[in-house]
Amino acid sequence: MPDFVEIPDSTVDTQDHISMFEGNQQVFVVNGSTKKVVDFISTKLTLGALTTPPLRNDTLTQANTGAKLRVQFVNEAMTEIYGYKITDEDFNTTDNVSSDDIGDQTMDPATFVPTASEAPTTPHCYDWTKHPSLTQDLPDRVYLACLYMGRAVLSGNPEDPNQWYMSRQNDPFDWDYGATDTQTPVSGETSLAGKCGDIIRALIPYNDDYLIFGCASSMWYMQGDPANGGSLQPLTETTGIYSSTSFCFDDSGNLYFLGNSGIFKCSVGGGVSKPVPITTVVLPRLRKDWDLDPEKYRVIMAYDKQRHGILITCTNLATGVNSNYWYDALTEGFFPEQYDAEAGAYSLLYFDADKEDESALLIGGQDGFIRYFDDEQKYDESYGSRSISSLILFPIVPAGEDAGSEGRITVFQFVLSGGTDEDADEATDSVVYEVYAGDCPKEVIDKAKAGTGYICTGTLTGPGRKYKIRRKIKGRSIGVLLKNTTLGHSWSIEQIEFDAQKSGGI
Repeated sequence: MPDFVEIPDSTVDTQDHISMFEGNQQVFVVNGSTKKVVDFISTKLTLGALTTPPLRNDTLTQANTGAKLRVQFVNEAMTEIYGYKITDEDFNTTDNVSSDDIGDQTMDPATFVPTASEAPTTPHCYDWTKHPSLTQDLPDRVYLACLYMGRAVLSGNPEDPNQWYMSRQNDPFDWDYGATDTQTPVSGETSLAGKCGDIIRALIPYNDDYLIFGCASSMWYMQGDPANGGSLQPLTETTGIYSSTSFCFDDSGNLYFLGNSGIFKCSVGGGVSKPVPITTVVLPRLRKDWDLDPEKYRVIMAYDKQRHGILITCTNLATGVNSNYWYDALTEGFFPEQYDAEAGAYSLLYFDADKEDESALLIGGQDGFIRYFDDEQKYDESYGSRSISSLILFPIVPAGEDAGSEGRITVFQFVLSGGTDEDADEATDSVVYEVYAGDCPKEVIDKAKAGTGYICTGTLTGPGRKYKIRRKIKGRSIGVLLKNTTLGHSWSIEQIEFDAQKSGGI
C-alpha cells in the first residue's frame, strides 16, 4: 500500500466541499475561496521580490553549478519560483541565476541569488493563482474541478452556477480569456458552446473524448475543445445527478451515477448513449430509501477492478453513520452493507499500483483512517477483532407453476463450497439457513427481515453436498436465507436444490 505524508501549508475547510484532480504530477484543490496546488515534482527557489518574473517554460540556469530549472509557476509576490529541475546539479544560495527569457519577457532583475532551494522531498503546497504576468484571476469561489484536454476546468460558482471555466491548454495558471490561438483560456461566456442550461453539480471527464456536466435535473456533454469547434449537447433532460462524487466509470467505459430516481448507466467509451436506469425493477430505490439531503449526506461511488463491482456509500457527514450497497457487475445484484460509524466513507479511490497485490479500493473514513478490503481476513480489524455479520436472502421463487399458483416443496439440499482437495483452502465455514413461505414475495421478505415465521432452520457445517432436508413447505412463494455472525468465519455456497410439486399433487 502507498505511504502517506503530511503536507505543510495545505489547510482547507473540511466542513466545506472539496474537489481535486491530478495533472503533471501536481494536485489541484478547490475548496470555495481556497484554491491550492500540491506539487510533487518541482524544485522551489526562494528569492527577493522580482520586478518582472520569468514566464512559464523559461529555463533558469545557475552560474558555476550549471543547475537548470524549467519554470512552471511564480507566486503573486514574485518571491517563489517552482519548476522542474532538468539537471543532476542542485541550486545553491551563493551563485547567480539567470533566465533564457524564451517567452519574450525579460526577467527583471536579470539575475538573482536564491535565499533557499528546496527539492520536492516533501510535496510543496501553495496557493493556486494566476501567473503574476497575466491579468485574469481564477473565479473567487468554485467547488468543482477536473482536467479535460489538458485544461484545468472549474465550475460550481455559487454566483453563477451554470458557468464553467477552462484554463489555457497545458497551463493551469493562465486564465486570460479571448486570446487568438486555439489554446486560449475559454469559458461558457466566451465560447460558442455557451453555458449549461442547468445548475452544474458535477464535472465528469472521460479521457479527452467528452466532458459530461452533471446538473440538477439534466445531463450535458461537451465533445471536442470549446476553443476549437467543440460543442455542448444535451445527454438527458429527464434526470440529473445527486452530487460531484456520486458517479464512477467501470473498466469498459460505462458511466454509473445516482440520478433523480436511482442508479443510471450509460456507455461513454464508444460514443455517448442515453442513461438507462438499472434500479427501476430491482431493489434498492436509493433516493427514496435513504431520504437523501445533500447538506447532510455524502454519496460516493467507486469501481473496484479486483472485484468487478461498484461500492456505493451513503454517509452522514456529522456522525459517520452509513448505509451502503455493493453492486456486483457480474450478477447485476445489489447487496447492502454497513460499517462502523468511524469507518463511514468520506472518500473512495481505487489505487491502481504496478503490482496487483498493492492495488486496492481505498476508503477514507470519518475518523481520518484509510482502509481497504482484504479477502484473506475473516473478521473486521478496524477496532479490535469483530465478527462480520453476513446474510443473503436468495431470489424468491414460486412454489407452483407460476406466481399465482400454490405449490409444495418437499426436499431441500444445499451444496457448500470447497468439497474437493483442490479447493480445500477455500472451504466454507458453517452457515445457518432459514426457509420462509408466503402468499407473495413481499410477505416472504417481511418475514425474513423480522427473522420470525420461518418454516424450518438449521446449521450447515463443512463443504460439499449436505444431507437432504425433508420438510413439506406449502405456499405460493418460497425464500431461503443464509447467514453467519461467528468471529473468524466466512462462508460460500455453490447451489440450492429442491423438489417442487403442485399443491395437492402426487
